[in-house]
Amino acid sequence: MELSRREVPLYGQAKVFALLQAPDPLPKEAEIFIVLEGSTLAHVIRAQNDVMLCFIVPGHNLAETVSVCAYLYSETETTPFTCVGGSRLKYVQDDAQDLAEHLVTHGHCLSSSDHRELSSRFCLSEESSRCAMDRHVALAMANLDIPHSWNVLASPSGEELRPRESPLHLAVRWGLCCLAELLLCQPGGLMAVTLPNEEGVTPLQLAHNRGHTQLLELLTHPPNPLATPPAGLSQVWAVHSHLLRFCHDSENLTLTVRQNPQWNHQQNRQADILLLRDRLRDDNFLRQVNQGPEKRAVRDHTGERRTSG
Repeated sequence: MELSRREVPLYGQAKVFALLQAPDPLPKEAEIFIVLEGSTLAHVIRAQNDVMLCFIVPGHNLAETVSVCAYLYSETETTPFTCVGGSRLKYVQDDAQDLAEHLVTHGHCLSSSDHRELSSRFCLSEESSRCAMDRHVALAMANLDIPHSWNVLASPSGEELRPRESPLHLAVRWGLCCLAELLLCQPGGLMAVTLPNEEGVTPLQLAHNRGHTQLLELLTHPPNPLATPPAGLSQVWAVHSHLLRFCHDSENLTLTVRQNPQWNHQQNRQADILLLRDRLRDDNFLRQVNQGPEKRAVRDHTGERRTSG
């Protein structure tokens, strides 16, 4: 199986086209499922079978090369699962991932001058690259395994707030609306709107002073953290080592499974495909997912933390 790309960012959400080297073309009604297997996590996605086979790669937890296998499913066959192609795909760390990790790791020790060095390092002074970076860094942060103790205020819970530069300050300085919206939905995000830095300036004042109307509107009327999926990604179902994630932009549903070497690999992978297929055929489930995230926090049993409405 030949893929249109060899590398994808660690946070995923990239479209990949696949060319199967099968002697006969697949029927249009064929159900094709893609399984990506890494060292600790596996992902199952249903591929679109139009002019070419394509699928949306989900976010992953490690920068590594994963195996990619395409399975044809048919209810009418004696053997319902047939592997029709295989390949490999590399998850890589890019600038958006680096910036997201920097904001989480150094969020407690930022200064009002840091934005200049970071802006130069990540080319955020150029409007053409800033727009793409905004979406990507938000996706990267939403895909991170963020410690439960982390918050946008960069202070331990219960500690008296002191003037400091927050990640929200930086998002406003750079004009990154997607990142700002994600930060507003994180712990401490709403309080950070009026938190002054060491120069006495709040993110709200920065947006006003810079005349950034979209950010000013966002900070003045912030989203409800309980009803806003981080970067458009929701955890919609989780049990034991299985997690279903839904991307509201692409309407793509992904099943992520923590690998267990004690399981029967083939049987469990087929069971995973059937689990995803059942959910995709459940109209009530899909209707609820498309209407928006549930108003509850979901713990990712694969080890990643998200806030899903």
